[in-house]
Amino acid sequence: MGKYLWRNPELAFAEFKAHDYITRYLDDEGFQVARNYALPTAFRAEFGGGDVTVVVLCEYDALPGLGHACGHNLIAQSSVAAGIAVKEVLQQASLPGKVVVLGTPAEEGGGGKVHLLKAGAFNSVDAALMAHPSTRNVAACTTTAVAKYAVMYKGRPTHSAASPWQGRNALDAAVSAYTSVAMLRQQLRPEYRVSGILRKGGDQPNIIPAETTMEFDVRAPQASQLDELGRKLRACFDAGALSSGCDVSVKEAMPAYKNLLPNVTMAKIYRAHAEEQGLLFPDGDVSPASSASTDVGNVS
Repeated sequence: MGKYLWRNPELAFAEFKAHDYITRYLDDEGFQVARNYALPTAFRAEFGGGDVTVVVLCEYDALPGLGHACGHNLIAQSSVAAGIAVKEVLQQASLPGKVVVLGTPAEEGGGGKVHLLKAGAFNSVDAALMAHPSTRNVAACTTTAVAKYAVMYKGRPTHSAASPWQGRNALDAAVSAYTSVAMLRQQLRPEYRVSGILRKGGDQPNIIPAETTMEFDVRAPQASQLDELGRKLRACFDAGALSSGCDVSVKEAMPAYKNLLPNVTMAKIYRAHAEEQGLLFPDGDVSPASSASTDVGNVS
């Protein structure tokens, strides 16, 4: 499974091959599989019943231009393996309980789990688990919260040599905003992160740019801190529009990802069993905070 997904990387919300391969596999393993569950490339595979429901989260989207550099193919195979292992225990020991392998697309910027949360996929769930590839064994960790903004400036095009005074330069607006954000960093808390790029800067150097676009990521240790960061950035975006006479629109480019809240009790249990199998955990139960972000944080 991992090798198949590696050879067939698919971007967020377009993981059709992965969806079909994994659901077919789980179907053959005796799970009740709901395909296209709430999203075209999501799925829900269940086994068992009872008062306790444990969900194993399955990711399988790839990165643009990098394929499975983040190892979501390995997440998929480990999640499916865990689900099958729990199913075998429930079946052989005649234990009550339900295990669910939940296919969650579009972790890379699409917020698949946020959409599934809104659709009720986690209602009546007692625990949600997932593993992620790393350079060392980690029982549990925290992550940063992140929000992404898409910014567009609209100006007025004109010939940059014949009549520049008749134009409104959307590139000037973007450059002014970018510079304002760069100066803002001096007043930000050291644990905050702001990064941005210019997606579109114009068409020809002899034409005053009529439209420019930018994207910005903002990260903070706590999801509640994203609002403060967002307000500060929006002031910079508005300043760019004001100084250039352009119009600006700002949209959230993806659902905001909350910081991950680990379940330390479950982490200790996992670590104890893993150490019995010879695994080592250099950071103990909870590793230092990670600068990465994930929509698993919203589930937690």
